[in-house]
Amino acid sequence: MDNFDMLKLIDRALKGGIVEIDDLGDAVLQPTKLTKFVRQMQSKTKILPEARYFPMTAQIHEIDRIAFTGRVLHSGTDASSDHRSLATSNWASPGTNTNQLVAKEFISIASIRDKVLRRNIERENFEDTLIELLGEAVGRDTEELAIFGDTRYAYADDDILSKVDGWVKLAENVIYGGDKSDFDPTADTYPENMFDAMLSAMPKQYLDNINDWRFWVDWDVRNAYQNLQKARGTALGDRAYTTNLELAYKGVPVVYVPTLAKAKADGASTYGTGDVAILGYPNNHVWGVFHRVTIEREREAKERRTDFVLTLEADAQYEDENAVVVAYIDKSNPAS
Repeated sequence: MDNFDMLKLIDRALKGGIVEIDDLGDAVLQPTKLTKFVRQMQSKTKILPEARYFPMTAQIHEIDRIAFTGRVLHSGTDASSDHRSLATSNWASPGTNTNQLVAKEFISIASIRDKVLRRNIERENFEDTLIELLGEAVGRDTEELAIFGDTRYAYADDDILSKVDGWVKLAENVIYGGDKSDFDPTADTYPENMFDAMLSAMPKQYLDNINDWRFWVDWDVRNAYQNLQKARGTALGDRAYTTNLELAYKGVPVVYVPTLAKAKADGASTYGTGDVAILGYPNNHVWGVFHRVTIEREREAKERRTDFVLTLEADAQYEDENAVVVAYIDKSNPAS
C-alpha cells in the first residue's frame, strides 16, 4: 500500500457514532501528537495555513475587537479662541464587537483490514502515518466546513456543513455575477472585472496593506486570468503563462484554492453557494480546534479489522466580518 492507496481508504471512512472523552484514557493524543496533527491538517489546504489558528482551551472562544470610527479630534478652543470644555456627547467612544468560536464535534472512522496491516511496511510507525494521512483528509473537510458551512442546510442534506456558518455565509460584503448586476462573467475582461468589483465593494479603511490580501479563487478563475495575461503579449504575460509565476491583480495575489470547486459542483441552489471567489485578509479568517483531539483504536477480531475512531471539535469565524468580500459568480442577487 502506498500513501495514495491508504488515503483512498481514509477518504472512504464512515462518519458516525459517539466517543466519550472520559472513556478514552491513554487514547487521548499526547501534546506532541496533537501539535503534529494540527500541522498536518494545514498541509493540503490553501486558506487554513494562512488563516489565524486558535488552539482552543475551552469549547467557546470569544474574539473581541475594538475600534474608533469617524473623527475623534475636536477644537480645544471655541470660535473666540477661548478655552472650550467638551460636552460628553463629543467624547470619543470606541466601538466594540464580539464574535465567537463555538467548537462542534465531528467524527471519522477509518477501518483497516488485517491484510492491509500485514502488508504495511512501516510496522510500528503505522499509527503515526495513519494520523498524518487522516489529518490531511480531515484538513480538507475542515477547510470546506470553514468556507461553506451554512446552518440553513438541513442536517439530512449535509451533516457537516449544517453545523456551523462558514466564511462565505458570514461575509458582510457580497457581489453577484449571475444576473450581471455587479460584474459580467461572460465579458472579455472577466475575471478582472470581478476583481475590480470586489475591490470596490471592500470598505477602503481595510485596504492599507494591499499586498497582504488575497483573491482566493477556483481553477477556472485562475486559468481565465492567466489567459488574459497571455493575450496581452507582454513579457509578464509570457512568464505568467509558461512558468509558475505567482499571479496578482493590482498588488493582491490571486491564489488557487481547490476546495472552492466543491461548492461549484453543487451549483447555486437556494443555499448552495455555487461558484464563488473571496477577497480576504488571512489574519481576519479565524479557525480553532478544541484541544481534546482523540483517536481510539478498536479491534474487531471477528471481522479481522481494526477501526481508528477520530473525534475533534472545531469551528471557524471572522475577527471582523466587514473585512471580506464574497463574489457569487453564477448566483443572482436575491434582492433584485
